[in-house]
Amino acid sequence: MKKEKAPKREYRLFQKDNINVSYKTYVLKSGSAHRLMQKNENDFRFFIEDMSAVLEKSKSPGVPIRTTFIDSNPKDYITEYPREYIKNVTGSMGYARLFYKHEEGRPSTLNGIDVVVNNYSLSTLVHEYGHVLDYTHNTNGMGISHMSFFAPLRESYKAMTTRHVNQTTETIAPDYIEYINSDAEIFASTFHRWYYETYSHTFTDPSILAPNSDMLPQDAVAEKLYQEMPEVYRFYDRMFGQTINQNRWDIYNESLKELESTGRKL
Repeated sequence: MKKEKAPKREYRLFQKDNINVSYKTYVLKSGSAHRLMQKNENDFRFFIEDMSAVLEKSKSPGVPIRTTFIDSNPKDYITEYPREYIKNVTGSMGYARLFYKHEEGRPSTLNGIDVVVNNYSLSTLVHEYGHVLDYTHNTNGMGISHMSFFAPLRESYKAMTTRHVNQTTETIAPDYIEYINSDAEIFASTFHRWYYETYSHTFTDPSILAPNSDMLPQDAVAEKLYQEMPEVYRFYDRMFGQTINQNRWDIYNESLKELESTGRKL
């Protein structure tokens, strides 16, 4: 007799422009899921505001993005994956899936994006949106991580990976090294580190954005690279930082105008 799957329900969290955000939960753990999402919703919104502004200036503005938080564990608590699970199951923490219209057998127009994040994790969300930014800022199914102007950061990261592998006491499988040294993963991991170092102090709980350097080799490499060669991260200041900062300033000014119109003061 086939075992029945535990039922899941999906709840809409919010929408920002073309980005829909929801979360799924097993019925048994819905109470803890609701409390966690309510606690972190403002920080989720804050991050998505930043991403919406950057995506508006991409080569695929307005493309629908469905963002879903899940927890694959049907038990009634929010899971923490053990080290071995994360290191051996690629994509266990989340994924970004891009859907293209194809012309003459090649991807052309980007029609939609699915972002799925396990453990209701803002940290993983930042990483996965690194993939989204990578591929929406170029065309024909190629990420900007493949371009020559990304080479200084890409090659510096690979050199740091080699150092990390030689110095660590842990055994890291060759195929995993190849995975974290792929162009797309380098972009997502280094974007995550840059965003955390640049903006985490502006969030209610900065720790929930933190890359997991103790558990994930790619995050450890990105952290070491930031500590020793922070100048290579200026790539993201130029690509995204100015847009994020201007958008935040615009939001602040709008809020100030609303307060002034009601006669209140900050």
